[in-house]
Amino acid sequence: ANVFAGLGNLKKLNLQISTEVKVLSAFSGYKGITSLPANVFAPLVKLEELDLRRNDLGSLPANVFSGLAELKVLQLGVTKLTALPANVFSGLTKLETLGLHDNMISDLPVDVFASQGNLADLDLSENNNLGALRAGSFNGLSLEKLTVKGLTLPEKPADLRLTPGKDKMRAQWNTANNAYYQLHWKREDASAYAPADRATVAAPALTYDITGLDKTAKYDVRITSLPRRGAAASTTYRWSFTESAEPQLADARLPNAPTEPELQARESEKLRVSWTAPDNDGGSPIDAYRVRWKPLAAADFADADTADVAASGFRYDISGLANGTTYEVQIAARNLVGQGGYTSVRGAPRLGICDRTKRVRDAILTRLSRGLGLCGTVTDADLATVKALGFLGRNRVDTLQANDFAGLTGLQTLLISGAG
Repeated sequence: ANVFAGLGNLKKLNLQISTEVKVLSAFSGYKGITSLPANVFAPLVKLEELDLRRNDLGSLPANVFSGLAELKVLQLGVTKLTALPANVFSGLTKLETLGLHDNMISDLPVDVFASQGNLADLDLSENNNLGALRAGSFNGLSLEKLTVKGLTLPEKPADLRLTPGKDKMRAQWNTANNAYYQLHWKREDASAYAPADRATVAAPALTYDITGLDKTAKYDVRITSLPRRGAAASTTYRWSFTESAEPQLADARLPNAPTEPELQARESEKLRVSWTAPDNDGGSPIDAYRVRWKPLAAADFADADTADVAASGFRYDISGLANGTTYEVQIAARNLVGQGGYTSVRGAPRLGICDRTKRVRDAILTRLSRGLGLCGTVTDADLATVKALGFLGRNRVDTLQANDFAGLTGLQTLLISGAG
């Protein structure tokens, strides 16, 4: 247990069994080191390289590497490991290379590499018992090289884009064939990425909002594709990280109001409001739109009479209104900074084409060369173009209802034959 006591200046320790000795061991039964005492390496406070390859360790004490704060290279390949204690690598914050190849590891605990923010090379190849990877198994890593067998390797993240908000950034990227991604971020003036400043994003999501930032600082963001279990040959995958320095977050501002608002009264007790995007998004992408409405005579907008519409939508159908009552409808855009000002439009719902007597509705749609199921597409301008309607013979009507002919301001000829 105290075999290395007093070696406080040691930087390299090679305990691997050579290939030649390992071959001979098949005949002699020699297994090398078969167990390690807890804290056995603790005196080696300046150790930078530790090689334990080809020893028949089988398992590792949870605190076996305690005290190795300067360790940069750790080789544990071909040591018959079947599992890794959850915190076995904690404290190895300067580790750059970790070899775990040719073992029998069946599971990677969540956060097992959480302290290894500087790890660049991880070799997990030939661990044929390795099952489905957990989403958090690679938390903390920003690898440059990963060697594996039996894992579907992801494509490299592409086109990382950062958009500023008031106190957050939206990261968006393009890629495919992934289980999940990991984002790291740091202030531009920081020397390293902190383990806490990271997030794991599960596919198919390709966006993440980084919050709690200093709006006066600039940030670097790094994205990594993480692998998932699958059928693949033993291979080495290298990531080229995308890094981007974000402009000052304070430069972003609220968006302008949406433009070209319009109301259409197509159906009874309903109004369809539509609009186009603001002419200026404030330097931050539009996140959503807020729609609110009230009777024109009402003093204030009720909280219940509001709706949020996705950024890709530019219309909303308001229902439950009173025919003939004029309403004020307002629309505002929202980006990562907040909600901008409203633009306003007014209109009144009325008995729409879809709600008229069936024979009247079908006759109007026929005149407009519309399909009989397209009554919701008829506008006031369409109605004004109808000059003649006839209800004779097989098309005769038995009853009419109020407002059946409302909006037909261009009508010149109307022929009606009753039931007879």
